[in-house]
Order: sequence, then C-alpha cells, then structure tokens
Amino acid sequence: MSKLPETRIPPPGFAACKTPFSPVFAKAICQFPGVSLQRQGDFEGWWLIPTELVSSVEKLAMQRKVRLAWIPAAASYADYDLTSVLLLPFQREGAAVGSKSPILLNYEPGLGKTPTAIEAIKLANAFPALVICPANVRRTWKSELIKWGWAGDVILIETGSDWDLYVQPDYTPSNTIVITSYELSHLAPLYGWAALILDEAHKIKNRESSFAKTALALRDTNPTALRLALTATPYSNDPSDLYSIADWLYPGRLGNYWHYVTRYCVVEKNDFGTRLKYRLLDDGTWTCLLPERLPELKARFNAFTLRATRQEVGHLLPAFTVTALRQRSGEKLSSTYEDWAIQGPINKHRAESDILALHGEKTLWAATEVKQAHQSEHHVCVLTHLKETARAIRDSLREETGIGEILYLDGEVSTKKRDKLLEASRRLPRSTLVATMHSVLEGVNSLTQFTTAIYAELYYSPRVMIQSLGRFSRLNSVAPSRALLLVLEGTLDEAIALSVLRKVQTANRIFTEGQGEAKLVSALALEETEEDFFASLREVAKKGMEDAY
Repeated sequence: MSKLPETRIPPPGFAACKTPFSPVFAKAICQFPGVSLQRQGDFEGWWLIPTELVSSVEKLAMQRKVRLAWIPAAASYADYDLTSVLLLPFQREGAAVGSKSPILLNYEPGLGKTPTAIEAIKLANAFPALVICPANVRRTWKSELIKWGWAGDVILIETGSDWDLYVQPDYTPSNTIVITSYELSHLAPLYGWAALILDEAHKIKNRESSFAKTALALRDTNPTALRLALTATPYSNDPSDLYSIADWLYPGRLGNYWHYVTRYCVVEKNDFGTRLKYRLLDDGTWTCLLPERLPELKARFNAFTLRATRQEVGHLLPAFTVTALRQRSGEKLSSTYEDWAIQGPINKHRAESDILALHGEKTLWAATEVKQAHQSEHHVCVLTHLKETARAIRDSLREETGIGEILYLDGEVSTKKRDKLLEASRRLPRSTLVATMHSVLEGVNSLTQFTTAIYAELYYSPRVMIQSLGRFSRLNSVAPSRALLLVLEGTLDEAIALSVLRKVQTANRIFTEGQGEAKLVSALALEETEEDFFASLREVAKKGMEDAY
C-alpha cells in the first residue's frame, strides 16, 4: 500500500487514509462517530479513523470498491520495553502501555491502579506530572508514592493558596508530582504539564460540569502530555457516562456527543429536546443501549481500555463471599417493590424518604447481625446509605457488650481524623466500625482488618456498592472475609437490588465482568419468581407505562 507523507502521521488512537473522491463512500463512513475528513482544497483530503474502526472501514471500502491508502499503524504494545519492577504482570503491562499512549485503567477495586499509574509516569519520564483526584484521596496518593519508592518531589495542594506558594506559572522542575483535588484543579497552571492523571475519572462523566471543563482545558493546553484515566467503575447509569472520559483521552475519537449517543443509544425527541429512552429487554435489563450496536461499542472502548479483574489474580486473594440475607418487612409502606420496579431509574430523593421509613427495622436487624458476627470475628464493619441510619445503629450498639470499641465514620469526619481512627482500629483487639458507604469510597485504601461487612442498607448505584465491597478484599488481604447484604422483602430494598442488577448487566455488555460485579449479581439476584416478575413488567410496558420514570 502507498504511504502518506510523514507530516500527516495521525495522533494516538487514530489511523489515516486517503481515498478517491466518492460522495457515497464519504456518507457511509461518516456514520461512525469519530471519523473525520481533514480537507486540502475542494477535492483533496484524508480521513482520520479511530483505530478500532479500521476493519469496519475496510469492509465498507471493499463493498463500494474504493481503494484506501493507509499510514502504517504505530508500534504495537508488544514492542514496549517492560521494566523490571515489583508489580504484577498485568500492572507492568498497564504501566508500559500507559507510558506510550492515553489509556483508561479499568482495574477492579484493590488491584493497584495507583502503582500502575506511578510506574507509567516513571517509564515515560513525564515530569512535572499533575494528579487530580478526590480531595480525601490526596494523602493516599502521597503515601502510595512513598510506599513504591518515589525519590522525587511531591507537592500536595490542599488549599487554593498552595498553588501560589508552591507552583508558579513557569514552574517546570524535573522529577516532581503535584497532587490536587478536582475542586482545586481549576486553579492549576494551564501550561507546562508533561503528565495528566485523573484518579476516579468518573468524576468528569457530566460533560457540562466544572470538573470536566477543567480537565478538557488542561488537556487542550498540554496536547502532548501523558494522559491516564483511572476508575474501577466508568459506567454508572448510561452510556453517556463514558463519553467524557473517552473524549478526554482521545479528542474526537467518538465524534461529538450527540453523534455518539444517537449511534449507540435509543433516543426520543420532544418539545424539550432529545433524551435517552430506556427499554426493558427480554433478559430483564433496563437499558437505553441499542443491542445491535453493542459489539461495535464494546470494541471501541476495548481499544483504549485496560481491564483487570480479580479472576486473573484469584490465587493471590483470600476467599471473599457476598450473601444477601432476606426477611419480610413488618412495616406498612407507601411504596411497594412493584411500584418502584416499573419505574426504571430510581429517583434519588423519593428513594431516600422510603429508605428512612425502614430506618428502625434496619437498625434492630443490623445490631443483631453485629452481635452474631462478633461471636466468631474480632472486627466487624456496618455500612449504610444514610447518615441517619448509621448514627442510629451506632447509638444502639453502644449499649451492647462483647463487640469491642464502637468507631464511627461519615462524610463530616475529616480526612486526618478518619485516617487516625482506621489506624487505631488495626491496633484494637476487637472493634465495630459503623460508616456510610460514601465515607469509605475515597481516601480509604483498605478495610481488610474487618473480616465481616454488614450492609444495613443498599445503594442504587452499582459503582458505590462495588467500590465499597472492594475495600474488604484487596491484594494486601491476609484473611478470608465476607459481606452480608440485608434485604427487606417487598420493599424498596428489592427495587434497589433490581436497579443495581440492571445497571451491572448493562455495564457488563461493554466491559468484562469483574468478580465484584459477579458476586453482587449472584447475591442480589431475584429468586424463583424472577421470570414471572419480568414477564409481568413486560406486560405493563405494553400498556405504555414503561416510560413512567
């Protein structure tokens, strides 16, 4: 094949080709989001094509008898030199690939995204590097750098004035990593970064948010910087969550937002604009994805995603089990399981009022399970959705004996106090931690000292459930552990379980299922009535109620 001039070498993630003038072929190829024509005059130009679409474009060209002239692809990942470091094979691969091209590091919780990113920065010699992470993760990043033998400078930005004190606009030292939060990232100097790292990259899923806009501005002003996006759960609610991360890594690779959405999702237009339309599939999945486009969408994300699951390192992890305990609610509730289930996505504010209605019942049940667990365990953790429930459980347990010291965490506890509290729990002979799920998601690297985790409430976001489960089973775990999910039958609990199942099933159509997702699905799966229940939901949908959400 003929080559294009070297001045037209495509950016990372793209291939380039030249074709004879053909309006029919041009219209066909433009159906793929991310394909663009780089014009040279009225009839001259060349195409930029995302590398994962090359085979599809070649197939179209053969059908229409159009000749393509390609630029050779960049060196394969197999050509990269893997340095000998104290990392597992999949972590070494991630560091090697990430040091050469933008990637999404989609490891399950506890499998070492942070050390992988640190090694990628070192391999690429990309300094100064800017790490943007949740506020309560900043000190975790610093401790991880020390743990993995980082010998350079580390600058921690904890207040807006720290930028003026430590980082000047012309600040370009070598071997320096600057760590800041999403909230303070807009104050960072726009120019001069050799590496940009987004930890918990799902924070930019809303493309209109200030976090996303700041990340895009830093990318645009540092186009050659190493870029890594780290998250265990890139998919939260719908495929639009993925667009911002992909577009930050590879500008234009998925086309513009609405081209991407209309290509891969069911949409509907009304007087207020365009929105995603959810449907109930035969397998019970509630999704807005177009099933016929799923293979294409999955291939596109796999092209720049490195996924690692617990199945790959199962021999290094102690046993971890997830079990749902079910009992019938004695409360008279305003909303039943079926009322919630036919709605599709759960309304957060209405859900919280129904969760509060179960508050008293869950408090008594959780306290009973804690006492039973302490008969064989030394450290037990209770997790809730709402602070009100966590405080009620904490207060009820203070009257009990034989369960050790009662420790408490919620979002109002400062990072320093939380770190001291968790460190103290490791030294206690017996303890019980009561915490909200959100308080242990970020900045808490490990809860492996707690061998039993009791989920007094469920959370309707799979991301929150999966990440919190990952805190109890990590590569540094030394003892088997278990999680117990308390589910009150016939209540919102079961509707949340169904919502989580639907979202996990949809996400698994795009990304490889991890052990955390598999255990969660197995524990929450509906029992023998599942087929009948979904059949009744489909009947409801036929009557026009499927869009009631």
